[in-house]
Amino acid sequence: MKIAILGSGAREHALAWRILSDLSEGYVTVIPGNDGMSLNERIRCVSWDGEIESLLESLKNLEIEFVIIGPEDLLSRGVADSIRAIGIDVLGPSKVASMIESSKEFSKEFMHEYNIPTANFHIIKDYFKGIELIDSWKESSAPVVKASGLAKGKGVFVCESRDEAKESLYNLMRNDHYFLRDNTILIEERLIGREVSAFALFDGKSYKTIGNCFDYKRRDEGDLGPNTGGMGAICSDSLISEEIQLEINEKVFDRFLEGMKKRGIEYKGVLFAGIILTDQGVKVIEFNARFGDPETQALMPCLKGNLLENLHLCSRGEMNSTSDLVIEGSCVHTVVASGGYPFTEGEKAQFNCQIPICNLLGRNSIFYAGVKFEDFSLVNTGGRVLGISSFGDDLETARSEAYLSIPLVTFKGSQWREDIGLS
Repeated sequence: MKIAILGSGAREHALAWRILSDLSEGYVTVIPGNDGMSLNERIRCVSWDGEIESLLESLKNLEIEFVIIGPEDLLSRGVADSIRAIGIDVLGPSKVASMIESSKEFSKEFMHEYNIPTANFHIIKDYFKGIELIDSWKESSAPVVKASGLAKGKGVFVCESRDEAKESLYNLMRNDHYFLRDNTILIEERLIGREVSAFALFDGKSYKTIGNCFDYKRRDEGDLGPNTGGMGAICSDSLISEEIQLEINEKVFDRFLEGMKKRGIEYKGVLFAGIILTDQGVKVIEFNARFGDPETQALMPCLKGNLLENLHLCSRGEMNSTSDLVIEGSCVHTVVASGGYPFTEGEKAQFNCQIPICNLLGRNSIFYAGVKFEDFSLVNTGGRVLGISSFGDDLETARSEAYLSIPLVTFKGSQWREDIGLS
């Protein structure tokens, strides 16, 4: 089978790496991929100008039979619909179905309608009404302010005061110089508890859970500093109890599937539920319509079974005939980012720094993101540059291996967290 993965980050690198273990021969195509993942002779990167028509032409010319979509923005553009229309199997929900991620307004109203537990929320489309709401906020803690649209993990502001919440609202709705603008904002209660990233495959008729991760969103140790796309993640076969998994299945995945069916939406793809474990039970922070980044880089080394078969048959609505997927062992994934990240402009940003190329030993893997070859050297071109995934029988072993490997791949200005897997 000829397979293509769409995307250019470490998530897509990890997916390609894992799928290759299910292929006895041949290669995986990644569109557009990056120069780092092309160091693997069984991964072929194909350039793409970003236009859907040229993508479809490439898929036909390459005789691709199955496509896996990585990034959320491609789903929101309807790329999965376009690929299905030319008769190629694709793992990724339709443009309408992917609104569960691309519109937090849609997602929250869906949760409310189908009794999926989540934080109390208000949808704000008028700046001054948002200010009034914050001024009259009666919850014990300051509100959380969220952009409704896609923001690459950087549109959520967990505020410590009303003033901070009003500043976040102003930046999102009125500040022309801010990196993100959105005319629809969610203001919701702050939930307290441990966050879990829960993954399941949906084939339109049924679902199969495929594992859970913890991720680390803040840039600095101790969950301090600005929000990022993710500075690391862990996966383990003992991450949550069977009781909590059953609660997630019943209150989240069962109700999600029921709601999609009632709305006449055939959801075919990955659902990544951002869950928080509160004293009142599990609650959904947000839904994502694809594999997470960096969670995928921790999930893939632990996922045992024929992943390719499961993903392909899921895309065809035939998941009832697939073999089991189980989580075994533990993995710690640590992101190495550019200096200045998550800020990518101005004096703080440090790019075009040479990155050492090495082969890690044992059960360690490098997954590349913001890199390119320049003058025969690999240099950094983006915020998150690469990540180390280390597999072990337990988290302590995996974590030890990860932090022994990081010094081998660091570069000028590079930064990472030292506490991935500690809590």
